[in-house]
Amino acid sequence: NIQEAELGPDHIDVARVLASLGDFYRNEQKYNEAEPLYMRALKIRENSLEKGHPDIASTVNHLAELYNSMGNYAKAERLYLQGLDIREKAHGPQHPDVAESLNSLAGLYNQMKEYSKADPLYRRSLKICEKSMGPNHPLVAEALNNAIEHGFGAREGGLIVVTVAPFEGGTEVIVADDGVGLPEGFDLARAESLGLKIAR
Repeated sequence: NIQEAELGPDHIDVARVLASLGDFYRNEQKYNEAEPLYMRALKIRENSLEKGHPDIASTVNHLAELYNSMGNYAKAERLYLQGLDIREKAHGPQHPDVAESLNSLAGLYNQMKEYSKADPLYRRSLKICEKSMGPNHPLVAEALNNAIEHGFGAREGGLIVVTVAPFEGGTEVIVADDGVGLPEGFDLARAESLGLKIAR
């Protein structure tokens, strides 16, 4: 409200605040509150920026994430594809932002159990990320080791999924497993092991 009063309701900086507020409500699972904020942010950016500007893709992707969370996969798919198209045209096919879009779209197809669509997108995203982060990055190795050592314990085997993608100017690495899970009361901020200190 302060920025709107100072800059006007259609200023580009207002769009940034609206998108951040949309993120907050989405993370709180208040989807009906998040949607109009994202829509307004998108409208401001589309009216203020040149067609195909990467910031438009960012807002489109936030809206896609919202619809994905709501289970509206058709809307999410359309928006993920739109964001991917904008980023490929703006940055070229090997840019980390393209990898992020590919990874998001692949995640949607994975949720929809359309694995044949997800697999090539994950692979393409991974190739782009390997160029920027490297396939043998220590954080990836540490996360894999923790999943095997702590997640599976005495089990003979299990499933580990590693996702590496650009995220907000850095790189996000997610290692998920079907192991025993974290102990009750676990707090990452207070963990003292060397591996977790490195991860933090």
